Amino acid sequence: MFGLPFEMLLFLCGATVLAATLQTATGIGFGLIAGPFVLMAIQGRDAIEVTALLSLLITLVLAPKLLPDVNRRDLVNLTIGCAVGLPAGLLVYLYADAFYLKLGAAIVILMVLGMMFFPIRAAAGHTGKFERSGGVLAGVAAGVLGTCLAMPGPVAAVFLVRQGRGKAVVRATMLTFFVFALGAALALQVIVDGLPTRVMEVSAVLAPACIVGLVMGNYLVTRVSEKAFQRLLQVVLAGTVLSLLVSSYGDLNL
Repeated sequence: MFGLPFEMLLFLCGATVLAATLQTATGIGFGLIAGPFVLMAIQGRDAIEVTALLSLLITLVLAPKLLPDVNRRDLVNLTIGCAVGLPAGLLVYLYADAFYLKLGAAIVILMVLGMMFFPIRAAAGHTGKFERSGGVLAGVAAGVLGTCLAMPGPVAAVFLVRQGRGKAVVRATMLTFFVFALGAALALQVIVDGLPTRVMEVSAVLAPACIVGLVMGNYLVTRVSEKAFQRLLQVVLAGTVLSLLVSSYGDLNL
């Protein structure tokens, strides 16, 4: 099917279940986990569209129920920055070599992961400005990564965690933000590339795995403490860096 061996399809379904579970439970995870594996299996820009489409599907299902927990100020700042980053991300999506794209994303996410362990604090009296500028900058990075790799979550999630937002606020704000970030990114990709039949077929095959992940994530979210939530984010980010580096190494040796 789609030129892929049956074992690879099973592997993709498993990765999709895990990715959907993490995104449902934490607000991020789909593009981080499923994206690199879809890229390894399908290659090319079709893989980015598949990842964005499935992640947007999860977001549209979850976001309406989470609106009461959204931090609206953070959401506005992230969205403003994302709108600025989207065009740059489209250029990367169109012209960047796959090896440098994955390597660059791995470096960015690794830097973001380091920020969770060594946070930068705003000077006294500048908390509001830091919150606003930090949110916009995180949104810019999210716009770039969302368009070129369907991964708008890492930088934005770390920004929210560093602001001291609880897991409910992080999850709700992230998933609501993804409605714009992923929706706009996918729209730009469709304008440039259209929506190939292959993208629709692969997305349809993986959609049931997303549903399984949604159910599992909703069960898990009530059982994750604030501390475990942050540890889970760190593990997801570290695993993403590793998978991107492995995938980029494979591109280098093709």
